[in-house]
Amino acid sequence: VKGRISFSNGLTPDGRLAGTDWDTGDVIVREPAGRITRMIAGRDKATTWGEEPLVSPDLSQMAYSWFDPTLPGYGSQLRLIPNKPGSQARVLVNRQPDMHSPGPSAWSKDGRSILTTFKLGVPAGSQRAPRQGDIQISNA
Repeated sequence: VKGRISFSNGLTPDGRLAGTDWDTGDVIVREPAGRITRMIAGRDKATTWGEEPLVSPDLSQMAYSWFDPTLPGYGSQLRLIPNKPGSQARVLVNRQPDMHSPGPSAWSKDGRSILTTFKLGVPAGSQRAPRQGDIQISNA
């Protein structure tokens, strides 16, 4: 970990902090004693990165936002990864034309659903007003 770190979603259920190392784009977890573990490797902030990690109530998985400008539409996704070494993430939500930057906001108590937020956009020249208060529940 080089320096600029943010912990945007607060404490995990077991008292750790999950966040982003902005120098590398890595999703990291900080133990109460200060040790930092890289959970998901970014490939340099200028290329790809993860942010807004949110650990499930039973600590078995982590939802996070992923950004990759090489994917269609600037490639923002909501991803889910099991909390086991060597696990592969899966995409829960891809960016939509007028909804981008899906992010995890809260887990259901049973860990089966994730409240997902989006940034809403209005295409240039559109007569449609931006929608307010759109909410999506993503199944884990």
